[in-house]
Amino acid sequence: MEQENSKKKFPTWLKVVIGLVIAGFIGFVALFAVIFGTAWNLTAAPVKSAELFLDFASHEIYDSMYAYTSPTLQKVTSEEGLIALVESYPVLTDMEKVSFSNRSIDNDLATVYGTIYGAGTSSPIYIELEKVDDDWLVSYISLNEEDIPVEE
Repeated sequence: MEQENSKKKFPTWLKVVIGLVIAGFIGFVALFAVIFGTAWNLTAAPVKSAELFLDFASHEIYDSMYAYTSPTLQKVTSEEGLIALVESYPVLTDMEKVSFSNRSIDNDLATVYGTIYGAGTSSPIYIELEKVDDDWLVSYISLNEEDIPVEE
């Protein structure tokens, strides 16, 4: 009997405090997951459009590739000019995969950038997209490292 009484019991208030701390932590993690998931889903459409543009380029489906460009880009670059640009970069024509590590949307403008792999090499890639009606269309593409924003 004495052995049972010698065990210390936690006071009820301490149990409540520990429970609240644990519940608060779980709530914070859940809120962070919801916010991050929502932000990631909002940027999914521009990423999908950029991936389709690059997929069309790598499979030489140039009419569809050009259809994924914005009127802004089409004003300054003809389909033939864009084809010539794409064909001058083997990493675009022989793309194996692309990974966009950064993505953002500001109203009707989106940017995605990361790394493209193909032709036995890799290259940084930066793409700007415009929302035209309900579609995200490529308005600028660069494989120059200087065009990739520097993260601080």
